Amino acid sequence: MAKISSFEDIEVWKKAVELCEKVYLLSENSTLNKDFGLRD
Repeated sequence: MAKISSFEDIEVWKKAVELCEKVYLLSENSTLNKDFGLRD
């Protein structure tokens, strides 16, 4: 079993960061860029 020394080591955290980046990229050039509830 891998040792976790910080939250950045957790795989689900890494996936969440990827998802967040994709949401920002998809919403930056559309009307969704003003939907702060979606982006947050």
